[in-house]
Amino acid sequence: NRFSFANDDVEFMLELVKWYIEHNQIALAYIVLKEAIALYIAKEYNLVFEDIEFNSKLNEFLRGDVISKKLRDLYRNINKIRINIAHSLEERENSLINDITNINLYMKRFEKIMKEGE
Repeated sequence: NRFSFANDDVEFMLELVKWYIEHNQIALAYIVLKEAIALYIAKEYNLVFEDIEFNSKLNEFLRGDVISKKLRDLYRNINKIRINIAHSLEERENSLINDITNINLYMKRFEKIMKEGE
């Protein structure tokens, strides 16, 4: 099973992102990637992901300088794309093509951040 190797939830979610990409489910890939980054932040900064106040705590972290700029920017970019895809907030024709093309790039950036421990 391709998901059985994952050592933790974040790795499992990244494998799920890859699966969604392979099956042309780009919107779901962005949703899961955003959640994977949020979970990574929770683990790195001892936040409780399941806590009802998690999103407000995460937003506080994102506004401050506790989290690296690379990780903050990546999370914000992915979340903006996720919202735009889910709610069709922007003219999507060209943007959607870019979103499809860039999902692998965003995933690789996140994997690098994880590897480097940022």
